[in-house]
This record gives sequence, C-alpha cells and structure tokens, in this order.
Amino acid sequence: MKIIAGGAGSGKTKKLMEIALEYLNDGKSVHIISSKNSAEEIVHRLRLESAKVGTSYIPEWNHKLIVAYADTLGKICKEIIDSNYDVILIDKTRKYKTTSASADMELITLIASKLNSVTYMTLNTKRELKEGVKVIDGKEIAEIAELM
Repeated sequence: MKIIAGGAGSGKTKKLMEIALEYLNDGKSVHIISSKNSAEEIVHRLRLESAKVGTSYIPEWNHKLIVAYADTLGKICKEIIDSNYDVILIDKTRKYKTTSASADMELITLIASKLNSVTYMTLNTKRELKEGVKVIDGKEIAEIAELM
C-alpha cells in the first residue's frame, strides 16, 4: 500500500486523480473510493485532470472504472473487500469520531494487504510538507507515523 500524504488543501486528491489516469491509460481497472466527494464529483475531477494533462482517456462508467462514495469506515472496508480491480485508490481524508486516523489507516492497510491489488490511500498530515504532497510506500511506517 502507498500513502499519499499532505496537509489540508495540498493536492492529495489531485495526485490521486493523476495516478488513476496513469493506470487507466495503461489499461488497468481502477476502483476509486471516496469518503469526501460524491462519485459524480470524482468523475468530474478525473475529466478535468485528463484535460489538463492531455491524456486521451475520457473517464466514464465502464468495466475499467468504478467510483464509490463511502462515508463510513465500514463502507470503505466493504468496498475494498468487494473489489476485484487491479488498482484501488482510497480518498480517505475524513477522520471518524470513533477512531483515530492511525487506527483507520491500520484497519484499511490490513484489509488491503490481503488483496492482490495495488492500493493507494490519502492521508492528512498535521503540518504542511515542503513537497506539498508526498507518496510514501506503506512499509515506511516510521515516516508515516512521524507525519500523523
């Protein structure tokens, strides 16, 4: 699992859209799960990003792309478990009242690790990063813990 880390408004979702387009252009199937934006908003953002980077891919509902809105941790986990896509992108910038951000990440990472999919998840950091947004390999736990 890879973590897309950054402060509020740093462009984590934009980076997620760029990654989605790269995989879609490579012919991979992509499952985007958002805890913040509706499925329609995510598809709209994919279209905007596609136009900016000049890719030929026009996001639409088809067998290579599924977008889901999951406003609870349980729904996010269910979407991950039910997914059989090459790539799972989780835009989880919401912290749920019953758990901590690190507990959310731990649960999602545990479930995602059981699948054969490439998985990315956004993570809000306490402070702004010099790079704006940083993609971190999930195995670099110390670096991730430092950002939370």
